[in-house]
Amino acid sequence: MISLKIIGIEQNKYLLIDEKNNKIYDLFLEFYGLEAPIINDQISIDERLLNKKWEGYTQPYAFELVKSEKEYDKENNIDYMVLTTKQKQLVLRRIYG
Repeated sequence: MISLKIIGIEQNKYLLIDEKNNKIYDLFLEFYGLEAPIINDQISIDERLLNKKWEGYTQPYAFELVKSEKEYDKENNIDYMVLTTKQKQLVLRRIYG
């Protein structure tokens, strides 16, 4: 997973920066069952979801809150995102459809 800082938001379009490599990404993200992230929050996401050449790349990506740690499949982390805010850290699961 790669850690990205949110540096801009316009509707569902998130401008993200990888501060280690100073690389900028833009993704369309939707969030269900939680307040949407804000500027300066961090997300950790599988790098394949950022690669426009990857066969599974699609936009927007939709995520919902994982209600328990038992639901978090660390082996299949392409479907998970970790959202870190000033107050808490949340695990989110990608939803399809």
